[in-house]
Amino acid sequence: MIYLFGDSFGEPHIENYIYYNQVSKYFDEELINFAKAGSGPDYVFKKFMQLCFDEKGLFNLNGDKFIFLLSAPERIDFDFISEKDKHMGLQYLYSDSLSKEDRKIVDLFHKTYSNEIKLTNYKNLSFLYCLSEFFLPKSKFFVALTFGLEETNMMIDNDRTFNVLNSKNFYYFEYPFNFLTINEFDDYKQYYFDEPVTYKFVEGEKIYMKDDRLNHFSEVNHNKIAKAIIDFFENGLISKVEFESNFLDEHHELTKKVDYIYE
Repeated sequence: MIYLFGDSFGEPHIENYIYYNQVSKYFDEELINFAKAGSGPDYVFKKFMQLCFDEKGLFNLNGDKFIFLLSAPERIDFDFISEKDKHMGLQYLYSDSLSKEDRKIVDLFHKTYSNEIKLTNYKNLSFLYCLSEFFLPKSKFFVALTFGLEETNMMIDNDRTFNVLNSKNFYYFEYPFNFLTINEFDDYKQYYFDEPVTYKFVEGEKIYMKDDRLNHFSEVNHNKIAKAIIDFFENGLISKVEFESNFLDEHHELTKKVDYIYE
């Protein structure tokens, strides 16, 4: 069995070229996909705990394969946040649909736990590594960050520092997914990735582009991510992946220019 937890970088699509569908087909194993757009680690581990409960214990998962995509820890799964606003990701913190009382709760939570939130994915990585080494040693864990690590005053230079955890059971993917997706554009520093429409300025004109990439990747990079996961799950290989970059612009079919329509 293959389990996937994450945000929009892993939300379910049926197309065969999607990286997680390729992995499922290669191993001829069922994929259970818990990913949901706009969600964060709080939601991810709620679903993981529920899985452990449904399977009547953590140890019954030993031997299964796991893909964890760790998003921004600020994405807390508050029960009073609408599904629409959760889908907006971090923007729900500033949504006009939040009542005054709910906004106070969100503000208080984030002020109280700000340091803990900064450390969340450091702890999540360590926890998943611990599972792979001591509790589920027959399982494989592929773990990627979708927005990189929160900067702290810890003695950690960059996202690659956690490569030290890599083993035959645990693969910390050193490339944050959001970095890979924006690097598909020809000069990503010229682009603004505000949802729901990507845009840039050309000679003072604001050019809008419709981004039709499923899970935020073009097919060529879905193939590369799939190969990295397959190589690890099958042989414990930690791959050095050469991603395709600098090929999308407002003329490309996947990100072609559109007239912006307010929804």
